[in-house]
Amino acid sequence: MTRIPFCPCEYSFEYSKKTSLWRVLPFAALLSGATAITAQAAPVTAKSADKFVDSMGIATHYQNTDGLYANFDANIKGRLQELGVRYVRTDTATSASNRATLIARARSLGQAGIKSYLIVESRKSNGVYNTDTHTPQEVVQMLKDIGPQFCVVEGPNEPEHSNDAWRFFYNGYEWPNLQGIRDFTRDVYNAVKSDPATASVPVLPASMLSNGAQIGDLSTHLDFGNLHTYPTGEPPVGLFFGDNLNNARQISGSKPMVCTETGYTTAQNPNGTGFKGVPDDVQAKYLARVYFGFWNRGLTRTFVYQLLNPTTGSPTDIQAHYGIIRGDGVPKPAFNTIKNITSILKEATFNSSTQSWNAPSFSPGNLDYSLVGDTTNIETTLLQKSNGKFYLALWQNAESYAIWRDEYNMDCASGNCGFDSYRVNVPTRRLGIVINGSRVT
Repeated sequence: MTRIPFCPCEYSFEYSKKTSLWRVLPFAALLSGATAITAQAAPVTAKSADKFVDSMGIATHYQNTDGLYANFDANIKGRLQELGVRYVRTDTATSASNRATLIARARSLGQAGIKSYLIVESRKSNGVYNTDTHTPQEVVQMLKDIGPQFCVVEGPNEPEHSNDAWRFFYNGYEWPNLQGIRDFTRDVYNAVKSDPATASVPVLPASMLSNGAQIGDLSTHLDFGNLHTYPTGEPPVGLFFGDNLNNARQISGSKPMVCTETGYTTAQNPNGTGFKGVPDDVQAKYLARVYFGFWNRGLTRTFVYQLLNPTTGSPTDIQAHYGIIRGDGVPKPAFNTIKNITSILKEATFNSSTQSWNAPSFSPGNLDYSLVGDTTNIETTLLQKSNGKFYLALWQNAESYAIWRDEYNMDCASGNCGFDSYRVNVPTRRLGIVINGSRVT
C-alpha cells in the first residue's frame, strides 16, 4: 500500500468488478468513523459516491465585504467552485445598505450550483431591537429576492452566546426565556410554508448548544434537525459528539439531521484553555474524517467551519484560524484534501437551465470484501459510482495530535510548546483486502 499525503495510515481504493482490478487512488484522505471492521460476514452494500459529495458543505460569512470577502468572485465564488462543494452557510444579519449585496451574492452562487443555508436572527443590541435581523415575513421576502430554489432557512445561531451587544429577542421574550425560540421557529416555518413561492424551501431550527430538552420537540415546525459539535482538537466523532447529537434530537425528533457547524482551528495555543489548535496537516486529516464519520452516522449534510480565516490575525487567536484558506488567501492542506475528495467522487453536472444538479440514477451494488491482518481501529466507507466502480475509504481511527499536555506528561515550562511537541506516532498496521475469497493486496 502507498501512504496517502496528509493522512498517515489512511487509504482509499478504487475497484471495478468488470476488470477485478484495484487501484490505489492518489489523493489526500478519504477518512472517518464508521464501524470498525475485522471481517465481513456478508457482502457490503455501497452508497452513492455522488450523494456523499452532495453531503459536504462549508460555512462562510459571505455577507461581509471587508478583507478577503471584498473580492467575492475570486475569494468566495471562485474558491467554492474550485473546492467542489454544493452548499454554503452564511449569516443574513446585515445592515440594510449591505442587504442588496447579500442577496446578489446568494443569487450568484445559486446560479453556479451552490445553494445557501441562510441563518435568520431576531435580536436586541444593547437593549434595542436590531433592525439588521428579520421578522418571519421579511425572511419570506428575502427568499423571493434571492430565488427560493437557491435557499435553505436556518434559525438563530447558538442563542446561548447572547450578551449585551446582541441578545435573542422575539415576541416580547428575551433570552434566556426559551419561549421566544419556540415562537420564532414556529412563525418562520409557518410563514415560509404558507407562501406558495417559498413552500418548498427547507427550514431548520436554531442551533442550540444545550437546552434541547427544555425547548422540547419542535419537529412539526422544521424539516431537518440542526447540530453543532466541535471535537475541541480531539479526533472526530469522539468527545461531545453523542451528547451534542442527543441535544439536537430533543428538538428535531426523528427528522433528518444536518450538522451546520464543526471544525478545527489551527491556532498555536497549546497552553490555552478551551478549544485547542492542531497543525495544518492534522486539520486536513481530521476534517476529511469529519465528513465521512458524520455521513456514516446518518447525517444528511455536514458543514465544516469555515472557508476563510477572517484576518491573518495573531497565531494564538482561536477564532482567526478555523478557515481552510489562510487570511492571506493561501489554501491550507485541508482545502486540497476536500477538493481532492469532491473531484474524484463527484458524478453530477450542473444544468444552468434547470438550476439543478443531474447525477446518473442507479442503485449501488454489493461488494464481497474483507480485511485481513492487524485491523485494530481500522474503519471504512464503501461508495460506488454509476459506472460500477467501488471506492473504499480506509483509515485508522487514531489520534494524530496530543492536545492535552498533561495526559502525555509534556513540560512546556522550557518554552518548547510548538506543535511538534504534541505529535503522536500513529502505529503502522499491515493489512490485506480479500475480494470474493481472493486476496488482492
